[in-house]
Amino acid sequence: MFKKYSKPLREIANIKSSFIEENDSMLNNLLKINKNYAEQIYRKECKVCTNPLKNNCIDISKHGVDYQICDECGHLNGTKLDTKKFCEYLYKDSGGSNYSGNYRSNYKFRVKNIYRPKADYLLEILNKKLNIKSFSVNDFGCGGGHFVHALGQLGVSAKGFDISEDLIKIARTAWKDSKHTIGTAPFFIVKEESELVQEIKTSNSDVISLLGVIEHLRFPNKVFDGFLLSNSKYMYFSVPLFSLSVYLENVFPQIFPRQLSGGHTHLYTHQSINHICNKYNLKEISKWIFGTDSMDLKRSLLVQGIKNSMSDNAKKFLNEEIFTTKVMEEIQEVLDRNHSASEIHMIVSKE
Repeated sequence: MFKKYSKPLREIANIKSSFIEENDSMLNNLLKINKNYAEQIYRKECKVCTNPLKNNCIDISKHGVDYQICDECGHLNGTKLDTKKFCEYLYKDSGGSNYSGNYRSNYKFRVKNIYRPKADYLLEILNKKLNIKSFSVNDFGCGGGHFVHALGQLGVSAKGFDISEDLIKIARTAWKDSKHTIGTAPFFIVKEESELVQEIKTSNSDVISLLGVIEHLRFPNKVFDGFLLSNSKYMYFSVPLFSLSVYLENVFPQIFPRQLSGGHTHLYTHQSINHICNKYNLKEISKWIFGTDSMDLKRSLLVQGIKNSMSDNAKKFLNEEIFTTKVMEEIQEVLDRNHSASEIHMIVSKE
């Protein structure tokens, strides 16, 4: 199995810089989503292994929501169900009206600095490591189509599928305006999660991808069931992890929590991912482990410092003398290499 660690944080930090200025509004919106989630019915089983969860057991409680670590597979579960009603509120109804905002802003910048590296990584593994020179991709939960655009720039044939009409419109518009893509925009709307799973089952592409998608699904294991039934040989997916960022969010309650809350009602662990691979007989081809935990720490210090009347001069000193980008990246690399980071990208195949 091939392993890769870390990635540059400078450009990502530029994208996330608005998190500091918009902290309070983002936090208030998040608390509304959490309040809605907290009103759902209790979860009885682990979302990954379906092992019964202990009654009245809380391992972490933050921003109005309780979480429990599964004794069987180590998965971090929200103690409430992400019901169909909650998911529709979050991704389709007015409650999630801001969800597509991130997909609209800085579109080309996001393709270049966030999604192109993901596409390059897939190409690197399939081309150089597996000697697969040509392949096609079906991207499920494609959002605004950033990954499909990045693949198109590399000459890879790809299609995108998503349940959000708003996001598909963004993807099609961006495709039309792009100088690197040709032909009809390859983006398709699916009405609901079950239809998305059905598309996975009937996929004929060489690769199916789900980047930052599985954690948002009500029934994530059905993705792996669908993959086994499909004609696709490889799956490329990424999920957020139970990492240092969760603990930072727990001790900085006035800071917008990026990792655990809102659409992330549960988090994967290396243990729960291993459980999935063993259960579905998936061969692990590669892992790319990286995160933004150190960036979350720096953001938390800055935002809380500002709330505590930190001057611009003191903020500048922190940025330029103490917690520089170099320091931030070196801290993150230590976390990444010790498998303590907030995100993992994996390529797996059927045995």
